[in-house]
Amino acid sequence: KWIEQSLYLFWKGGADTAINFAVRDATVFASTRNGFQSGLYFNDGSSKPALTAFRFPFVTERLPTTKVRAWGKAPETGQLRIQRRRGASFRTIKKLQVGKGQVFVTKLRLKGKAQLRATVGNSTSLVWTQAAGPKPKQGSVTTGKIGLLAMTAGLLPAAVALPASVQAARGLTTGLTAVDQYQSPDPSTRALWFDRTVDAGAGIVRLSLHWRGVAPTPPANPASPNSYDFTPV
Repeated sequence: KWIEQSLYLFWKGGADTAINFAVRDATVFASTRNGFQSGLYFNDGSSKPALTAFRFPFVTERLPTTKVRAWGKAPETGQLRIQRRRGASFRTIKKLQVGKGQVFVTKLRLKGKAQLRATVGNSTSLVWTQAAGPKPKQGSVTTGKIGLLAMTAGLLPAAVALPASVQAARGLTTGLTAVDQYQSPDPSTRALWFDRTVDAGAGIVRLSLHWRGVAPTPPANPASPNSYDFTPV
């Protein structure tokens, strides 16, 4: 939940790239799960629910009482279905045509609490629980307040609709980082984790580069590329 919600909030805030730390949980003191445990895979290499959240994020956000915004990033090209749980099964409430890696945004008419998910091709997102909207306040409104509300109702669409339409076309590149996997001296280890990174839908990886490894001593000719050792990357 936190990974996909974070991706949405980054995107909503204007970010075009989000990097998760890291691709796999840390193996330092694995028995006590000490160190970073925010990977998409456990330290034994098995996948976590976080992998689905990263590869196929899907969240909703309450707008007015009867509407929610649905946001996500499609892992495949095809017809995407947004579904709502009804008893033991899910029923489709909206269909969208999406491309692989495309960010999609749409609005749903939804009053109460609901469990929602998205599917496309062979991929299914995690189930997202949307809380019910606030109950409308009881009481009458004076004539003066009606005029103010009418004016506000006319201004809000102009203020909100434009950013929403602009953001709907904007993508989000996701990335991962991991020193032990991407910069392993073992070619098979590097190949395995780069393949898994592609499968996770990441568009970039972040590599660590330490100055002490690139230039252990002050270079005689700082302007010359030959004065540096970039073999670690």
